[in-house]
Amino acid sequence: MRRPLAWLILAVLPATLSAQDCSWEPLDAPGPGERFACSMVFDSARSVAVFFGGASGIKLWNDTWEWDGAAWTKRVETGPPARGGASMAFDSGRGVTVLFGGQTLGPSLGDTWEWDGSAWTKRASSGPAPRYGAAMCYDPDREVTVLFGGKVAAGDYFADTWEWDGKAWTKRDDGSGPAARVLVSMVYDQSRSACILHGGGDDFSEFNDTWQWDGVSWTYLSSSGPAIESHGMVYDRAHNRIVLHGGYDGWTTTDQTWQWDGDTWSLLMTGPLLSDFGMACDDAGRIVLHGGMEFDIIKDATWSFACPVPCYPDFTGDQTLDLFDFLAYVNAYNDADAAADCTGDGSLDLFDFLCFVNGFNLGC
Repeated sequence: MRRPLAWLILAVLPATLSAQDCSWEPLDAPGPGERFACSMVFDSARSVAVFFGGASGIKLWNDTWEWDGAAWTKRVETGPPARGGASMAFDSGRGVTVLFGGQTLGPSLGDTWEWDGSAWTKRASSGPAPRYGAAMCYDPDREVTVLFGGKVAAGDYFADTWEWDGKAWTKRDDGSGPAARVLVSMVYDQSRSACILHGGGDDFSEFNDTWQWDGVSWTYLSSSGPAIESHGMVYDRAHNRIVLHGGYDGWTTTDQTWQWDGDTWSLLMTGPLLSDFGMACDDAGRIVLHGGMEFDIIKDATWSFACPVPCYPDFTGDQTLDLFDFLAYVNAYNDADAAADCTGDGSLDLFDFLCFVNGFNLGC
């Protein structure tokens, strides 16, 4: 058994790391054009963001685009019928983007489609009732896509929870968690091993509550975030946080960017003034955003958002190098966590600990 190394803390010199600003930047990247109520997710298997559909005025779209970090490419105009407000998530276990529902100029939809990078395949016509604006995320631990809420056109709001395993939908909860709502967002938080849901609205208000779905039940977490709907929300793996941007707060479109650290929401900065856009985040923490509404104006711009990635000694990922980082590393080392493999040689030994100590003393 490895001997605990906490006693070595006394020999470590203090080091500090100043927080560095993140930034939103407009990109010169012609792409899908003016859109709102569009859908977008990051395909980690092919390292591209997948963008589908949306609306421009009364026109609905069914085209599929991909963003490779530098440029947009139109892939197909076949597959799901044109719609806005569809829910999408990337199933990393099977390497496909899952799309459910959405809104046409007439009825709401309840069909399920999958994109494999080459073509769309219709997978199901049964499952959750037709709806638009539902939240959806993929849980890689249980290998299911989770769907919550939404609304049927000129009808009811939903508070049910469903799961898609690639073959069939199963209803898992029928209203014991968040209140019924639409235009809500949900992402999978790797640090909590759970789907995290925030915001949304109904006929009377926008919500500021944050909930967690662990595959069994919903747990209320916080009301520290913005009361918002039609916002974008992604998990930033590189910084171990959830990033939320824009949306509609009941009075106006907002330009605020927030972050969730697993316990509370904090305002990070301001950016483009938008709601109802598509947004995705790659594995390096680079966020891309396209389209949306600036008040009542439909936009066609693509934006990027990025923050400096913390250096390795910043083990907590809070952009501050202090004793908490050292304690976090010690715990990971004593627990034989692969994240403590500082040398990257696949084994955990004293050289890894010395590697971390040296990096900590040198600072970031």
